[in-house]
Amino acid sequence: MLRALLAKEGPPTLALVLVIWAAWAAFRLALLPLTGTQLPDPDDYMRLLEVRDLLAGQAWFDVTQYRMGPPDGAAMHWSRLIDLPLAGLILLFDTVLPRSLAELWAMALVPLLWLLPALLALRDIARSLALPRAAALLTPVLFPMFPLLPGNFAPLRIDHHTVQSVAALACGALLLRTGSHRAALAAGLIGAAWAVISLEALPLLAALAGLYGLRWALAGDRSLVWFLGALTAVATLLSLTTRPLSELTGPYCDVLRPGHLMAFGAATLAALVLPLLPGKASQRGRLLGLGLVPIAAIPAALSGLGACATNPFGQLDPLLQTWWYTAVLEGRPVWHQPLSMALTLVWTIVVIGAGWQLARRERVQAERWDLLTGYALAAGAYSLVIMREGLAAQLLAIPFAALLLAHWLPRARAIPAALPRIAATLAVVALCTPTFGSAMLKPFDQASGSAAYTPVTALEQCDYSALARLPRATCSSRSIAGRRSWSAPVTPWWPDLTTATRPGWST
Repeated sequence: MLRALLAKEGPPTLALVLVIWAAWAAFRLALLPLTGTQLPDPDDYMRLLEVRDLLAGQAWFDVTQYRMGPPDGAAMHWSRLIDLPLAGLILLFDTVLPRSLAELWAMALVPLLWLLPALLALRDIARSLALPRAAALLTPVLFPMFPLLPGNFAPLRIDHHTVQSVAALACGALLLRTGSHRAALAAGLIGAAWAVISLEALPLLAALAGLYGLRWALAGDRSLVWFLGALTAVATLLSLTTRPLSELTGPYCDVLRPGHLMAFGAATLAALVLPLLPGKASQRGRLLGLGLVPIAAIPAALSGLGACATNPFGQLDPLLQTWWYTAVLEGRPVWHQPLSMALTLVWTIVVIGAGWQLARRERVQAERWDLLTGYALAAGAYSLVIMREGLAAQLLAIPFAALLLAHWLPRARAIPAALPRIAATLAVVALCTPTFGSAMLKPFDQASGSAAYTPVTALEQCDYSALARLPRATCSSRSIAGRRSWSAPVTPWWPDLTTATRPGWST
């Protein structure tokens, strides 16, 4: 059956994508007994506790984490949208399994389920770009060759960053359906959910709007207004149905606020006006008129956001800024990363550029390649400022790597002599994906000092004896307790999975 699936022409069939997904899911689930069931990151624990509290009766609009800074708790500003798949699977499995096993299976399956829409989006991209058969078949199987991806599509990785990267990829696939208003509407809908989940979506949503705008300027395609209209309407609806009004209008900057929605709305109105402007019959006139969109959106954002327009984390306590925010490497720029991670981020951009050059030489679907390249390079540049955005960049880089491998691997395999053939094959794989370069630099991360000194490393040099005399939960703030172990008996901010509940609530 597999041979028949591989023999078909065109992009991978739906059946083949499902086989690939099932194989990866079975492989990762089979590893669980070996890797254990400890969640990868403190934020994954916190996500589980948020879902537990929701299922135990905490209000839909209340995402306060009462284990932190009791008795008032800490406002998390996390979106309930991410809680829904996990909560739904827990309730489903709870009908036939003990709650502990229901939670474990839900946490194991949710990240694997997110991989399926990612693979389907890659298949859609392969079709839109008219990739050669070999490259199209490589597209859904290459993600393990990008260092940031396997761990984020693995069981127990339940934080929101994986979902954000899938949303970015889906928007990229829809962008390539040029001229389709339905695709633009769908991209706006997905983009709205993405922005409600995290403000980190905004730069790439702006890049999408710019690319839709260029389509208007160069080809008269009116998809921009459909994208912006759906983004505005759905973002407003999701904000009102997932967050209390007090949070939307409160002092916190790290949520989608009325100022953002005002900017979306102003951009939509400007896009509606574009066909009425003088000069719309020429490319130059449309390009000049396109400037009306940022001219309308930027003042709306500045007036509605105030101080939040410049720094979404500006309201953080200085102590929290120093001892927590600046110490989270996944949110730091490339020059604060270890050498291996820095090379991963930079090499992803190199793969995108090299793939685009090859695609331009082939002159197939050139316009769509240009659109995907612009979007992927925006994601790559963004990852140089915030490392975790490399997830989206690496997903978007997969079609470029597939094209490069499909072009160069046959040439390497055609070398008659065995040793040069093997060396050339390894070199092609190493150059067309960032995995091997990153792995080679791993041993030098510590020796080179590239894992820069941070406040968290300073904690290891402190005397914790004074902390042991403090009341329990005094140090439960994320500002200093973001560690898995302590040298003094202080309660860490993530409680034990089997006992943690909100005080007074049952599990």
